[in-house]
Amino acid sequence: MQTREDYVAKAKDQLDVLNAEIDELEAKVEAASDEAKEAYQVQVAQLRGEYENLKDKLADVREAGEEVGEDMREDVKDVYTALTSSINYFKSQL
Repeated sequence: MQTREDYVAKAKDQLDVLNAEIDELEAKVEAASDEAKEAYQVQVAQLRGEYENLKDKLADVREAGEEVGEDMREDVKDVYTALTSSINYFKSQL
């Protein structure tokens, strides 16, 4: 079974990638027309909220015992999958 440190390090790398993707989307939103920008900013704010939720879940894992429980892994995976889906959907809307 993967240790907590290994799991957290891998998840942190994935979190950094998602953060960079959200940053790129924010830059595209700034280039959008004023009319579209307002709607896009709401969506980016939602993505940031999901991102913060994932960061919180990862912090819970970091604070857990040495062996990360399967339920915590599944929780992080579910939030990661939801955020990834939201980012991909938003990208398709731009």
